Amino acid sequence: MQKKSQISWMGKLLRAIVFGHVEPVETFALSAHTLQQSQDYISSSDKNYYFPKKSIIQICIYQRNLWLAIFLFICGITQAQTVHDFYLSALAKDSAKNYTGALTDLDKALTVSQNNDSLHILRAKIEAESNNFKEAYAEINEVIKHNSNYFEAYLLRGIIKAKSGNFEGAVYDFTKSIKLNTTSAKAYYNRGLAHAYLDELKLCDKDFSKAIELDSTYTNAWFQRGYWRELSGNLQGSQADLTKASKLNPNDKDVFLSLAITTYKLNQKEQACVLLNEAKAKGSSTAEELINVMCK
Repeated sequence: MQKKSQISWMGKLLRAIVFGHVEPVETFALSAHTLQQSQDYISSSDKNYYFPKKSIIQICIYQRNLWLAIFLFICGITQAQTVHDFYLSALAKDSAKNYTGALTDLDKALTVSQNNDSLHILRAKIEAESNNFKEAYAEINEVIKHNSNYFEAYLLRGIIKAKSGNFEGAVYDFTKSIKLNTTSAKAYYNRGLAHAYLDELKLCDKDFSKAIELDSTYTNAWFQRGYWRELSGNLQGSQADLTKASKLNPNDKDVFLSLAITTYKLNQKEQACVLLNEAKAKGSSTAEELINVMCK
């Protein structure tokens, strides 16, 4: 059943013109997950992901898969290149937005370690970043199929659904993720965004508040709660949240722009113009346009 919007389409349009699009559902950030199965696995220095310390070819030989070992050697995958190496290389290429290169590295690692959930999770994330939602969805479903209690898999699948516009499906997966890990601020935050896009503003406010309760330094949670409180008419609450967000991230032009708009609506024109000039100094072209209209 189509839910009745609590915000008029004209109001959303005007807001979009003034402020631009609301922040998209946050990109999934890899967090700790352990795949330790034997003493042959070691942890990387900065994350709790586990990968074979033996090289790919050594593993092939150990598993008596000599033809694959020969093939990998011919392709230039030497003993120095472990699954861990390919994973780190894929992470670096992903950060540089070289998605094709990152996927190539992951495919090489998956040739041997095909049941490694961490590799599949990263592959699904990169496919989603490349807007290949069908491939990302299929990838993450494979992980859930053999590990139904993997909360981060549901979290990522929820984000994939949200990015593709399926916000009701996203809420379902975020809820599943929360049931598996009740202390995940990121899960509450993303479910709050999904509720917001469904115009379920009371539910979105509740989830953002829970994310803040779990992590009081979660800047995006303060920002989004303030943003949606302004849209729902809670200007005082919005101003307080956006002020907090501006202190946590003093370089975010969008936070200052949104705070300026809320402050202006509270008839604090002088302070609003100060904030608009701060947003302009941080690179906001919208703030510069609003200064010419609001601060004459």
